[in-house]
Amino acid sequence: MVTGSHIPFDRNGIKFYRVDGEISKDDEQSIMHSIVSLPDSIGLLELPEVNSAASELYLQRYTSLFAADFLRGKTIAVYEHSGVARDLLNSLFKALGAEVRVCCAYPAFANKR
Repeated sequence: MVTGSHIPFDRNGIKFYRVDGEISKDDEQSIMHSIVSLPDSIGLLELPEVNSAASELYLQRYTSLFAADFLRGKTIAVYEHSGVARDLLNSLFKALGAEVRVCCAYPAFANKR
């Protein structure tokens, strides 16, 4: 099974590091009790159009390396939830002959197809 995250959705988030490594539980307590000021508004930039060149090259690399029937007869479950490569992996496994079963897709993270 291919998974996109190792923790439940409600605990996903950003992981912060210091120069000397990951922040500790003591650091977290200090951060949680800090007082910060934020601007009234934050200007957001528009995201650029999706460029599929990297995905196409990735698929080309692996479909040229393995035979088209490399995964024939195999069923692969892809736990989609919020995995960043779920669509790419689905395409790759199918291109190599596998039957792909989608598990736990989370609509809020669904790519527009």
